[in-house]
Amino acid sequence: MNVGVQETTYRAEGGTNLSAVTNIGLGIALDANGRAVLAGAAGADFVGGLMDGGRAAGEPVRVAYGGIVRAIAGGALNEGDFLTTEAGGRFVQATVADTYCGKCVQRGGAADLDVFDMLLVHGVGSTAAAP
Repeated sequence: MNVGVQETTYRAEGGTNLSAVTNIGLGIALDANGRAVLAGAAGADFVGGLMDGGRAAGEPVRVAYGGIVRAIAGGALNEGDFLTTEAGGRFVQATVADTYCGKCVQRGGAADLDVFDMLLVHGVGSTAAAP
């Protein structure tokens, strides 16, 4: 379910192939040239969630930065968990030191590799400062 989504468009980085439909729902960061790449660990460079697949390197991709979106879990999650990204762009439970990217709003939580509902929260500091 995508609800109240705010999105923008970036170009996929030259060496990054975001063409697989299975990439939809992964976290996205920007490289030094402002091009979309998969987000790294701890959410430090996170800009949003990938909204569409089927895009090769250099092509435009839609990236959500606000609202409730479908995301891919990188481990077991519970409803209400604050989330960050892992090295492959999947979403995992954040620790106090991580920059968090959102909150799991999936009723009943999610298991590893599940597609789940996530409330995107763009550019927020550590979970220690979470509301």
